[in-house]
Amino acid sequence: MTNSTLLVDKNQETRKLLIVATPTYTRPLQAYYLNRLAYTLKLAKAPLLWIVVEMNLQSEETADILRRSSVMYRHLVCKRNLTDIKDRQVHQRNVALSHIETHRLDGIIYFANEDNVCSIDLFQQMRHISSGHGLWPNKHRTKADFVWKALFVMEFKSLVGI
Repeated sequence: MTNSTLLVDKNQETRKLLIVATPTYTRPLQAYYLNRLAYTLKLAKAPLLWIVVEMNLQSEETADILRRSSVMYRHLVCKRNLTDIKDRQVHQRNVALSHIETHRLDGIIYFANEDNVCSIDLFQQMRHISSGHGLWPNKHRTKADFVWKALFVMEFKSLVGI
């Protein structure tokens, strides 16, 4: 083995799994948003797992987008009967977290809403999280000035068996 081979292998060993959890629901622009996010995730370096959680049932359109994305994914369903749609994303994120814990996935979790635009730089910076959680300032324009919003990312290690 050459030195360059050793460096490549070492970098692959230290790369943490990025787990991107996306809540979604059936609506007219769903395919557009999911495809846009899929193209961004496709550019991120492996290992990356995209967990997409739909309400009530898996739509064929979403399943097709995920299959064609060439991104490692899990397609889950949140079967809660909700009357308040504000709670929908909370329950969908909990389904993703439950899946991560059940399957003892070890990595950095990012909750990516499908209708938001993500930069590939975000995923590269997430790889530098050392432990616990990370926060990035994220500028959002308001009427009067800039507001700093924190983006919360959590490194998740299963507590089962500790």
